Amino acid sequence: MDNLPVWLKTSFDAICQQYRQQKLPHGMLIVGHKGDGAGLFMQHLVNYLLCLNPSSTACGHCKSCQLQQSGHHPDYLVIEPEGKSMTIKVDAIRGMNKKVSETAQQGGNKVVYIESAQKMNANAANALLKVLEEPTQNTFILLETDQLGQTLPTIRSRCRIVQLDKPSIEQSLDYLATKGLASDPYSALSVAFLRPLEALTIEKEQLDRWYEAESKFLSNQSFTELSQYIFTTNIDDLYRQILVWVDSAVRLQQNAKIELAPVSEGLLKSLQSQNSVSLFRFRDYIVEKMTAMKRQSNLNAQLLAEDLASRWLEMRGIQ
Repeated sequence: MDNLPVWLKTSFDAICQQYRQQKLPHGMLIVGHKGDGAGLFMQHLVNYLLCLNPSSTACGHCKSCQLQQSGHHPDYLVIEPEGKSMTIKVDAIRGMNKKVSETAQQGGNKVVYIESAQKMNANAANALLKVLEEPTQNTFILLETDQLGQTLPTIRSRCRIVQLDKPSIEQSLDYLATKGLASDPYSALSVAFLRPLEALTIEKEQLDRWYEAESKFLSNQSFTELSQYIFTTNIDDLYRQILVWVDSAVRLQQNAKIELAPVSEGLLKSLQSQNSVSLFRFRDYIVEKMTAMKRQSNLNAQLLAEDLASRWLEMRGIQ
């Protein structure tokens, strides 16, 4: 397994110390994005709690560690969203409740990792509450989410919330360098919205699409052509990219320092020249659409494309 990135070590070390002092709660809600290393953090924490001889990390040599490395540890359970609705259902939690009520087969801890905890429906959450309120001995329930606000309040109130740090630009670039990403790491990091682990997966085609979108939105003044182009793209990714453009322009208007974002000079100049009220109004529109995309999966793609093209051209004063 990869080493834990430097920006996550403080949180990890604090949890390990609490465990050694027998002060670690049985339910923890870890908040962070997988692109920033949250998934890697969770796996390190799982390994640590399952290890029979942990120190600063899991020993990697005991029988429990070897079972975990093989992917067949009897005292470890992963629960993740499933089905077309991609939700965590009550049957999965009931199965978990039965498992954690049993004695640990390896004589150590029982660990449950619930991925994307915000995807848990109300029935599943209610089934989980009893275990969180009355945990069985040597049981740890680790919930992970990148959307704390969408996690049910009943769950949040019964867990210790650990907010993972986000990396600085310098830490991200150093991490990418250690992973051998030498080809345009600045652009890859920006296309990944400053998430270094996600940047490692960025391919040339994605970079090309990023810059193609810039060109289309900067030069295209035809509603029909622009809406047709938008219709052929992944509009969710496009919303995120446009938000980078607008936020960069707003910061420049306010003479603030902008974070890494490879936005062309021509596009930034065009957006900077817009009235700040119009920019903020357009930003609110983008955020609203991004929120709608998360809540609904059956939105009309053609209408979304036409609406975005119309709003973009209107903001720039192009009829």
